[in-house]
Amino acid sequence: MRSVLVWIAVVVCLLCSVAAVVQSGSSDGFGKPRDTETEYKLMAHSVPMVPLTLIQGADSKGADFFNWNRIKLRYCDGASFSGDSHDESSQLFYRGQRIWQVAMEEFLSLGMKQANQALLSGCSAGGLASILHCDEFRELLPSSTKVKCLSDAGMFLDSVDVSGGHSLRNMFQGVVTVQNLQKDLSSSCTNHLDPTSCFFPQNLVSDIKTPMFLLNTAYDSWQIQESLAPPTADPGGIWKACKSDHSRCNSS
Repeated sequence: MRSVLVWIAVVVCLLCSVAAVVQSGSSDGFGKPRDTETEYKLMAHSVPMVPLTLIQGADSKGADFFNWNRIKLRYCDGASFSGDSHDESSQLFYRGQRIWQVAMEEFLSLGMKQANQALLSGCSAGGLASILHCDEFRELLPSSTKVKCLSDAGMFLDSVDVSGGHSLRNMFQGVVTVQNLQKDLSSSCTNHLDPTSCFFPQNLVSDIKTPMFLLNTAYDSWQIQESLAPPTADPGGIWKACKSDHSRCNSS
C-alpha cells in the first residue's frame, strides 16, 4: 500500500481554519501601496530575527510532505467546533461538536485510521480548535500513530484593552453563554475556573497531553484591532492610524 500521510487542517471563519495532515504506511490588502522592501530592511535592524536553518538532504530523510494527504475542514459554527446545543425559543442549533465528530468519522473511513503520522493544525479560530480538540484527535487514532498538534495564531489572550476593559473576554463570554459550552469544555479547567476562562487557550494548554506546537506573532494584528484597541475601547479613534498601519505606531 502506498505510504499515506494525513494532515488535517481545521478552518475557522471567524478568527480562520483547522487542518490535519496524516501519513500512513511509511499590501496588507488595504490602504495605499507600501514600500515593504524598505520597511523590512528597517525592521531587520531593530527586531530580533530567528535565523534560517537549512536541513541538508531533507528530501532523502523524508522531512517534507510529498506523500502526505492534506484535509481542510471549514467551519462556521462560531465556537471552534465545540458547541452542541440549541435555543428552543429562537430554534437556533449549535452543532460544531457534532460536525467535528461526523467529519472525523468520515476521514477515518477513508483511510485516516491507517495513518502512521498525523498532524492537526489550524489558524486563528482554527488554531483554537486545534487546541480544544488536540487530545480528542489523538484518541481517534491507533496508539501506534504519531500524533501532534499545531496552533497557528490561536493564542487569544485574556487581556485588558486600552480602556481598561476586557473586550475579548466579553466576546468569548457571549459565545460560551449563547452556545451553552459550559458542559463541553475541559472539566480539568472548569473545576477551578469559570467557563469563559476555560475557552482561553492560556488556561488549557498545560493540561494537553498530546505534543502541541504553539506559533503566535508577538503583535497579532487581529488581537490588536479587536482585543487591545477595538472601537468600543477607543471611541476617539486614537489607535486608528496604528491599527491600520503598524509602522505608524509609536511608543505611547
